[in-house]
Amino acid sequence: MDAKTDLKPIELEELENSPVDSVPAQEGWLPLDDSPCNPRNWPEWKKNAQIVLASMHCMVAAFQAAGVIPSYNTLSKVYDCSLPNASYFVSTQILMLGVSPPFWHALTVKYGRYHVQLLSVICSMLFNIAGAKSSTYQAQLATRILTAFFASPPLGNGSGIVADLCAVEHRGQKMGFWVLSTVLGTPAGPLIMGFVIQHLAWQWMFWIFAMMNAVLVVGYLVIGVETRYRPSDSTTPVRAVPDRRSPMRFLASMVPRSIRESPFRAIDIVSPLSLARYPRIMIPAFASAVTFCYGHIALMAEMPIWMGQKFHMDAQDIGLQFLSVIVGAILGEIVAGLVSDRFMGMMRKRRGRMHPSDRLWLAYICYITMFPGMLMWGFLLQKATSWNVGPDVGIAIANFGNQIQLTILITFSVDCHRDKADAIGVFYNFVRLVYGFLGPFYMPLMFNALGLARSAGVFCGIMAGLALVPLVFLHYIYR
Repeated sequence: MDAKTDLKPIELEELENSPVDSVPAQEGWLPLDDSPCNPRNWPEWKKNAQIVLASMHCMVAAFQAAGVIPSYNTLSKVYDCSLPNASYFVSTQILMLGVSPPFWHALTVKYGRYHVQLLSVICSMLFNIAGAKSSTYQAQLATRILTAFFASPPLGNGSGIVADLCAVEHRGQKMGFWVLSTVLGTPAGPLIMGFVIQHLAWQWMFWIFAMMNAVLVVGYLVIGVETRYRPSDSTTPVRAVPDRRSPMRFLASMVPRSIRESPFRAIDIVSPLSLARYPRIMIPAFASAVTFCYGHIALMAEMPIWMGQKFHMDAQDIGLQFLSVIVGAILGEIVAGLVSDRFMGMMRKRRGRMHPSDRLWLAYICYITMFPGMLMWGFLLQKATSWNVGPDVGIAIANFGNQIQLTILITFSVDCHRDKADAIGVFYNFVRLVYGFLGPFYMPLMFNALGLARSAGVFCGIMAGLALVPLVFLHYIYR
C-alpha cells in the first residue's frame, strides 16, 4: 500500500515541501486574503486568546463532570439513593460529553463557532444553578445531563480552532494545550471539590460551577471572536463576529446568521462519524480511546472506591490523590506538545521535508511508560495495608504516557486531514468517551474477580493488542 494513498496533494505539499504560509486555498482551508476576519491575519495575542478561551471552556466542562465524584456519599444521603445510583451523576455526563458534540458540530458548520460556544456557557450556567436548587434525585440527574449536553461543544470544536489558527510547526504545542486542558479538568474537579464538600454545603459545588461558567460568558463577550472563516461570496458578506465598533453593532452581531447557504440537515449531525473510513483517523482514534479508558478512566473512577474505602479517606483526602494525575499529565504534555513540534522541525531540517507519520515515533513513549505505571499502581495498591505514595507514583507515570498519546495521535490525524480538523475533534471525542463510558460498568466486576494487580495486567494486554499493535502497523504502512 502506498503511504500517501489517503493524503491529498495539497496536504502533502504543506507537510513535506512547502512553507506553511504558501498553502493554497481549498474547501476547509483558510484562504490567503487581506480580510481582517481571516484568522491567518490576526496578531499572535488574538490567536492565543481564542485557543486559551476554548481550552478553558473544555477544562470547565470536564471539571464540572468529574467534580461531582467526591460528593457520592453526600448526595447518596441527600437523595436517599445507593452509591452506584449516585455515580450516575458522573457517568451520564461522560456519555453526554461524548455523544453531544456531533450535534453541535453541525450547528457550527451552519452558524459558526462563536454563538454556539456562547450559548454553551450560558445554558451550562443556568443548569448548574438549577442543580444547586434540585431537591430530588430525578431533578438532579436531569440537570447533570443537560449541563453536560450544553457544555460539550468545545470538546469537538477545539481541534478545528487550533488547526485554523496555527501553522504546522506550532500545531502540536497548541493542540496539546487544548487536550491538556480537557484532561486536567478531570482530576482538578475532584481535587478542588473534595475541599468544598468537606467544608461547605453540597450546594456550593454547583454554585461554584455556575460561577466558572459566568467567567467564561464574560470572556466570550469581551475577547471572544468567530474563528470559523469562509471567504465572501455574492450572497453572504464576511463580517466580524462579534462587532465591537458600537453597542448597537455588538447587539446586532449577537444574532446568529448562517455562514453556509445549504440548509441544516439531520445527516450533518452524524457526518463526523463517517471519518471512520479514513485509516489515519480511525486507527489512532480507537487506539487513543482504548488507552484513555484503561490508563486514565479506570484509575480515576476506581480511586474513591479502592483508595477511599481501603484507607478510610474522606472527600478531601480522596481529592488530594488526583494530584498525581495532574502532575503526570503536565509532564506528559511537555513531551507531547513542545518536544514533538521540535522533533518535527528537526526532521524537516534533516530531510528537507516532514511527514505526518514522524510524530508517531514519540507516541511509543506512551506505552513504554504506561505499562510500568499501570502495573506499579495495581501491585502496590493491592498489597498496601496503609496509605503510601507508591500507587500515586504509578498513576502519575501512567498519565504521563496517556497525555502523550492523546496529543500526538489527534495532531497526527489533523496533520493528515487538516480540511477535516473540526470533525476530527468531534470523532476522537465521541470514540474516546463512548468507549470510556462503558468501562465503569465492567471494571468493578473485574477488580473484584481478579484483584487490582491482575486487572492491571489485563488492561496492559488489551492496550497492547488493541492500541499499540495497530499503531505500529499504521506507522509501518504510512511511514
